[in-house]
Amino acid sequence: MSGSIKKLIFGSQQSFFVLAVFLLTLISLSLILSRNFAWAQPQAQINVFKTSGLAPLTVLFNAKNSSGNIVRYEWNFSDQNSQYPLTDEGRLVGHRFDNPGTYNVQLTVYEENGSSAQTQITISALAQPAGAKTFYLASNGDDNNDGLSESMSWQTIAKITSEAGNIPAGSQILFKRGDTFDVGGQWDVKSLMRSHPNYITLGAYGSGSKPTINTPHLTTNDATENNGLIITDLNITGSVWIRPKYYSSSNPVGFRIPGLQVILRNIDLKEFSVWKSTGVSLENVYLDNNINGVGLGSDAQEVGGMAYFYLNNVEVLEAKSHCVYLAGGGDNILIENSKFHHCGIYESLGGDLRDGITVHGTADNLIIRNNEIYNNGYAFGLDSAYNTAPAEYIRNVMVENNKIYNQRNYVSQLRSLQNAIFRNNLIYNNPSTIFGLYGPKVDSGPIDESTNNVEIYHNTISGNTNSTIFSIGSNTVPNYNDRISNIFIKNNIISNNTGSILNDRRTSSNDLYVSNNIYYGTLAGNQFVLGSSLFTVDQWLVSGKDLNSKKADPHLVSPASYDFSLQNSSPAINTGVGVGVTYDFISAFRDNSPDIGAYENLSVPPPPADTTAPTTTANPGAGSYTASQSVALSANEAATIYYCLGSSCQPTTVYSLPITISTTQLLRYYAVDVASNSETVKEVNYVITPLCVENWSCAAWSSCTNSQQARTCTDNNNCGTTVNKPIISQGCTALCSPNWSCANWSSCSNSLQTRTCTDLNGCGITSGKPGESQSCTVSSGTTGGGAGDGSSVPTSTNTNTNTNINTSTSTANTTNTITSGESATGSLIKVAASPQIYLLSSNQKRFIPSENIFLANGYSWNQITTVNESELSRYAIGPDLSYPENTLLKISDSSAVYHYSQSKRQVFFNAKYFLANNYSWDRIFTVKNTEIASYPLSANVTYPDGTLIKGGGPMVYLIESGKRRAIATESVFSGLNLAWHNIIAVSDFELTFYAEGTSIVNLDDVSPDLINSLDQDHDTLYNYLEKIYGSDINNSDTDGDGYPDGLEVKTNHDPLKPPR
Repeated sequence: MSGSIKKLIFGSQQSFFVLAVFLLTLISLSLILSRNFAWAQPQAQINVFKTSGLAPLTVLFNAKNSSGNIVRYEWNFSDQNSQYPLTDEGRLVGHRFDNPGTYNVQLTVYEENGSSAQTQITISALAQPAGAKTFYLASNGDDNNDGLSESMSWQTIAKITSEAGNIPAGSQILFKRGDTFDVGGQWDVKSLMRSHPNYITLGAYGSGSKPTINTPHLTTNDATENNGLIITDLNITGSVWIRPKYYSSSNPVGFRIPGLQVILRNIDLKEFSVWKSTGVSLENVYLDNNINGVGLGSDAQEVGGMAYFYLNNVEVLEAKSHCVYLAGGGDNILIENSKFHHCGIYESLGGDLRDGITVHGTADNLIIRNNEIYNNGYAFGLDSAYNTAPAEYIRNVMVENNKIYNQRNYVSQLRSLQNAIFRNNLIYNNPSTIFGLYGPKVDSGPIDESTNNVEIYHNTISGNTNSTIFSIGSNTVPNYNDRISNIFIKNNIISNNTGSILNDRRTSSNDLYVSNNIYYGTLAGNQFVLGSSLFTVDQWLVSGKDLNSKKADPHLVSPASYDFSLQNSSPAINTGVGVGVTYDFISAFRDNSPDIGAYENLSVPPPPADTTAPTTTANPGAGSYTASQSVALSANEAATIYYCLGSSCQPTTVYSLPITISTTQLLRYYAVDVASNSETVKEVNYVITPLCVENWSCAAWSSCTNSQQARTCTDNNNCGTTVNKPIISQGCTALCSPNWSCANWSSCSNSLQTRTCTDLNGCGITSGKPGESQSCTVSSGTTGGGAGDGSSVPTSTNTNTNTNINTSTSTANTTNTITSGESATGSLIKVAASPQIYLLSSNQKRFIPSENIFLANGYSWNQITTVNESELSRYAIGPDLSYPENTLLKISDSSAVYHYSQSKRQVFFNAKYFLANNYSWDRIFTVKNTEIASYPLSANVTYPDGTLIKGGGPMVYLIESGKRRAIATESVFSGLNLAWHNIIAVSDFELTFYAEGTSIVNLDDVSPDLINSLDQDHDTLYNYLEKIYGSDINNSDTDGDGYPDGLEVKTNHDPLKPPR
């Protein structure tokens, strides 16, 4: 032991105290960590703007609110078409559901360690609503027609405007293809806006080119918010302006969220502008030659003003200003599969150099992927500086898989960017700066937010001239360079560029992380600058500031023809570092040793494309069955199986568990494998013909003879089987009914007289025997003595006659005799000559088979009435009386206690289940083994609703409606004000007693009434544990020691034993 350790332990009490505190802190920390480990799993969450709408329905799916260190988002839409595949990947994805129906969309999220989580959402693509109509327009139509058929078409847009108020919601207005329709000025479609989901559609019919709408502006012109319109398959010669109502004289002033909901699909036009709206999408839209300004623009007006904005397969070109300009920013914006080119390069028209894509203001969850951005003034500017207040930012940005080339000036200007990733981009033939990262800006208000956590991975940057590839900070004053932090540059190929590679103008570069890049080309002079420190490439690579990077020819296949994939000899192969980028530029999978640059090398020929559809088998197969069938579906390869039940249903439900088929049904199913090969829908028919159901009725039990009694039972349905036949013989104890005969009383002697009583039936028992002695008084004038000495007057009499009443061991002490017709429902009756007791119910007599059943139903012996045979015979034989619900039973040679319910028995796994459900030990009936075996065993008794349980794993569950619901996070547990000491530890086997319910992810996922009912006396010891401990649920301090029951249990003390 070292001297310093000895001194710490033995040197002083103070040192010992410090060590003790240190060790206790470590122990507490380990306990906290072990407890928190339960909540380390990722959580999947889906958000959309609307879950329903008219088909075709385009939905933008958002997984941003999923939690965990997520590196992959996988989607399955249960639907596909020519433009949208069955599956997709990404934090934001779009999908169009072309046909009416209900679709279960599934999201699986993965962390880098392989753990995953899954959730789903249901999307409803709706058919045209009842009452909706289709109107037709043709250039040779007539406005005097009704417009409801092609042959009776309208002619002019003026007719639409005049009839707009009469056009039902969900209707279609279709223009004939090949025709041109002159508006004669601006077309105001405000009166055609309708509320969700039944928007009006402006579309086309017939064949040929798109109908042309000749107007400078198609505008919504101050339409009230929360209304929408669908515009498809048109050529609009001017612009489309989506402008909601502006409130100038009422609070709040301005446009109001969510603005207007508009879909443009298959449209040609010059310009598109939208103000402060949510749920706007553009698909297959071509915007050309807006010589007056922006090609496609939005104005968010405020934080979150634009949201769920989706651009897919949009081409914008030859705009005087920006191709795309998102003023004010927006939330949840996806721009994909589009082209933006030849914008912002028209100085001859008085314009300045402008971007292919510009985002100003405040934005969150912006994704730009799979686009081509070329021949613009600049490629893109993600620069928050826009409004004066509040401080602005652009967060959670993903720029991936884009081709960016041939700009007139720099590629990107990035400011107040937070949590941004640039990956798998091809950036080539551009001048000036490629990545320009700058500090926040001041626009006469507060300083915008910082620039931090910017990740630049797996890009191939080639053939750019006079450029600085990575430019960090500025020399202007003020520059706020100190507000730029955490820049990551890894796995990039930087090849054949001129200029410099890196210039970091900040005073400190300690949070610049560079590694695993390849540098190639002329690379003359100082290529790297950190403040005032200059480095050649060779100096840089040995500086310790760039780990595992190299100066080498990356061996690209053909950079001159823009093929930047890797030759088999490339030093980039398998030399990258894992950064959570799962796929490359062409969606090839990256493993744990990724290649550097945008491409993975496919030197090993990939396996032949899988074009074989999977084969799904149902077990058991089609056929006729006499009972319900549990049908398992299995595919011969990894595949997702879909099924439905019904002759005309569409298989959309994802198969996960065997399907229970209880009635004759047609099962339809198919599978889709990982290569998207789809099996033809199969059909299997199950004919369920149940066997004859026995229906037994039994006569009364015979008298007990030789300890046995019998009865006859008849199957009223004549099934010919005896599977469920009741027992027809049973053991019994025959009790003789004494018939007492007494001699006369003796003379009164010494104030006492006697007699003898004899049981004429010789039963050998004394039950009900009349008294054989009594006090007496000698009559006046007599002297008392022997018999004949005079009369005596007894002071009491006992003429009670006992009647045997059942087949077990009890007898009644009284006989109440009634005459025929006096019995009523609920009466207990018997005849004098038989021990059998009956309950009258609905004009039936129900035999009571045993004393236990008699007592369990709450009857007492003095309630029995003796009737004559004719009265008894008046009543039809009903079913035997059984135990009431919730009766407790056991057998004599076992400690197991059973709960009787619905003619079945449930076992209490241990005493905690018994006590937690508030049962009492003194109400248990002991029965014979044969009787207990006659009740089928059903599911175990479970803990009551509200109980907290935990098995061998880390997850804590709340019991609700008999199911166990996982509490997803510790913050949810704490937010529900639940207390840890109320958790009951159970075995993993006990967890199987409960079906798994939905997880509790949010505080409002649980009824407040359930939570509020857990602790009746507010002592933090929940009611179910009070019953187990035996403490008082109405007294917070059962033992009166001044400490609440919950605190005593929490600190491992007995709440019933004062003092502590």
